[in-house]
Amino acid sequence: MINNFMALVLKKIESWLLIIFLFSLPWQTRWIIQDGLIKDSYWEYGTISLYASDILLIIIIILNLIRHYVNKTKINLSKTDLLLLLTTVLVLGANIYLSLNKLLSLFHAGWLLLALGLFIIMRQEIITRSTALVSLIAGAALASALGVWQFISQSTMASKWLGLAQHISENLGSSVIEAVAPDGVTERWLRAYGSLDHPNMLGGLTALIIFFCFYLIFKLETKSNKEKLIVASFILLVAGLICSFSRSAWLAAVSGIIIYLIFVFKHDFKLRLKPVLPLFIIGLITTALLAIPYYYIFLPRFSTASRLEKISAIERVAGYQEALPIIKNNLVLGTGLGTYGLALQANNPKQLVWYYQPIHNFWLLLLAETGLVGLALWLWFIFKQTINAWKNNKEDHLIITGTIVVLLILGLFDHWLMSLHFGILLSAAALGLALKKTNTFDSNGQAR
Repeated sequence: MINNFMALVLKKIESWLLIIFLFSLPWQTRWIIQDGLIKDSYWEYGTISLYASDILLIIIIILNLIRHYVNKTKINLSKTDLLLLLTTVLVLGANIYLSLNKLLSLFHAGWLLLALGLFIIMRQEIITRSTALVSLIAGAALASALGVWQFISQSTMASKWLGLAQHISENLGSSVIEAVAPDGVTERWLRAYGSLDHPNMLGGLTALIIFFCFYLIFKLETKSNKEKLIVASFILLVAGLICSFSRSAWLAAVSGIIIYLIFVFKHDFKLRLKPVLPLFIIGLITTALLAIPYYYIFLPRFSTASRLEKISAIERVAGYQEALPIIKNNLVLGTGLGTYGLALQANNPKQLVWYYQPIHNFWLLLLAETGLVGLALWLWFIFKQTINAWKNNKEDHLIITGTIVVLLILGLFDHWLMSLHFGILLSAAALGLALKKTNTFDSNGQAR
């Protein structure tokens, strides 16, 4: 009796901490343990940090293990799952041992293990899927609101407690759009960062959460405060997505909506389209209100004629070309987690420090840093978990397909899903929610 009471208390604490974690995930408060350096200059991708979200997640995982011990229950892992986990630990050990920077790879391996723990946590029945999605939506909307303010005011603020850095459009290194105004003057417009390290990250976050909004509005069977929160958040999310000026995020968001429409056409069109019509209307109005007054700023993103767009295209092509010899020379186990920039420096020692960035492709970066073994292990994990979830519940096909498609498109055009702490944890949380077992329902009839 006492054990059952303790287990209930622990689960309640877990649920609240998990809600706080998902809400605060976009905020990058951290303790920088060791600055990353290349050529005696600061290098973000080599910086070793402990994030506030890490501490919160570690507490959640520990409470989860204690609860299972007190309740004398086992975490639902099959023999294949255990084999996969053991193989992952062995591969990470070998990757660290052969790494160009063992300490850096050790910390990145720690992030991956935390992400694996988060994935397992998200699949358990600690909070319902709808509650988890609402937490993510509210947190992302707050980050988007900050991003919209940054774009409209063309200013940012720095705060070590909130993990915010200052970005000024006149400074080199700030992510901007160069556009010719109607009066013929060339202007530099600061893209929206929100609470994150780069506008592409804000765009990627909003693209994923916009799909979750469509999914959740459709799933809510009755009018509730959740629906009001989702609609209000949706306005900010669309605005944040637009102000990020991230083309990959725009494509990912449109793809997620297309996945929803395909699902609609395969089933009852009128029944499944009606609940989300307000979102379509709100999205179009929000887009028009931002795109019409600032139309000339958007034009360069659909052209390669401007100076910055040409530079961006050239750098991306060069990045792919330079990745090939790194991959070829480290084909089996890779250069080591987090060390792609060091490998790039070894091959191109005369470049400036800003040049040593990860390749803008999740899959090629995964191949370069973990080799064929790491890539195969990742594909095995995703394939197995997806197939199992797909077979277990037909009602989950929409969220499984949409989540994977959005993440896949973001990964094809950028690296932050693997190279940065936020991307790793966001991917784990999203996949855990999408592949969550939903054989039970909450008091409102919503799938857990």
